[in-house]
Amino acid sequence: MKGKPEKLTRSDPQLHYLLRLCQPETTITQAVEWMQKLTNLYNAHPLEREKVHDGASRTLYDMAAIVVFIQDLSTVYSLPSSSRKKGTLLVAGLQEVEAALGQVKKEVNMRDFAAPIISLLEPGVSHKALEALDQFVTERTGAKMGSLYQDQLEKAFQNIEEQYQKAKEKSNTDTKADVLPINTTPVHAKDRTETQKRKEKTRPEHSSIYATTMTDSNEEKEAAKPPQPVKVSSSTAEVFATLFDKAQSRGSLSWNSFEAAMSELGFSVIPRFGSVYTFRPADDMDIKRPINIHRPHQSQIEGYITLILARRLSRAYGWSEHSFVTE
Repeated sequence: MKGKPEKLTRSDPQLHYLLRLCQPETTITQAVEWMQKLTNLYNAHPLEREKVHDGASRTLYDMAAIVVFIQDLSTVYSLPSSSRKKGTLLVAGLQEVEAALGQVKKEVNMRDFAAPIISLLEPGVSHKALEALDQFVTERTGAKMGSLYQDQLEKAFQNIEEQYQKAKEKSNTDTKADVLPINTTPVHAKDRTETQKRKEKTRPEHSSIYATTMTDSNEEKEAAKPPQPVKVSSSTAEVFATLFDKAQSRGSLSWNSFEAAMSELGFSVIPRFGSVYTFRPADDMDIKRPINIHRPHQSQIEGYITLILARRLSRAYGWSEHSFVTE
C-alpha cells in the first residue's frame, strides 16, 4: 500500500478505516476496533454509508460477518495466535481453485447469452447462462464450480477432525499432542481433474450449497412440513409477500419496513459492525436461531438482494409466501 492511511483521518475517515481493514498486518483485535470506528462514523453521519458502492458494501458485510463471528467465538474459546505459516491448508486450497478457475476464465465464451448484456434480463436467460458456465467449468476441471469450493472446505474440516482426535488421544498425558502433517505435495492439473471427475460422478444431485444454479428438490418439498401461518398486520404481510414473490420482476422494500416487520414478529434488531444487523428472536418464541443480515446499499432491498434474503429466511425459519396472513 502506497502512502499512509492515517493521513486521511480528517479528510476522509471512512476511506482511512477501510484501508486499515485491508492491510495484511491488521489483526482480528485491530479489525474489531476499526469496524467499531466505522460503525460510529455511520451512526454519526449516515450519508457516509451511501458513498460505498454496492459491490464494496457486500464485501464489507462479508468482512464484518467474519469479524463478528471471531469476536463471539473468542468469548467462549481461547483462539490461537494468528500465523501465516501454520494452518494455511484452506487458504492454499482456495488459491488452487482460484488458479484453476483463472485458466477457465480465459477460455469461456458467454456471448450467446450476454451479447448484448441486457439479454440476461430476459426470462430464463440468466439461468441458462449459469448452467452453461457450470457445464464448461465441469468439462475443464472435472467438477462443478460449487463442488470445487466445497471439496476444499471438507478437506479442511477433515484435517481439523484428525487434529482433534489426535489431541483427544493424548489428553490424559502431559506430552504435547503431535501435529499431524498436512500433505502439501503439488498435484498435477491433469491428475487433479481426473480425481474431480471421479468424485463428481458419486455426488448426489444438488449436493453443494455453493451451486451456481439452484433447483428445488421435490423430495425435500414433500418432507418439509410448513409451519402454521402467522397472523400479522397488513403492512408486515405486504413485506413478506414482496420478499417471497416468485414473479420474475419482484418489487422492492425499504430496510426500515423490513426491520419493522421483523420487530412485529418478536425479533430484536441489534446493529453490529458497519452494515451488519443481528435479528435475534425473543426468548418466548419457538424460533431460537438469530440471523445476521446485511443492510443493503441505500437501504433498499431490491433485485437479486430480495431473492437472496428470501432464501436465507426460508432456510433459517422455513418461511414462504404462505407463512403470513393478515389479521
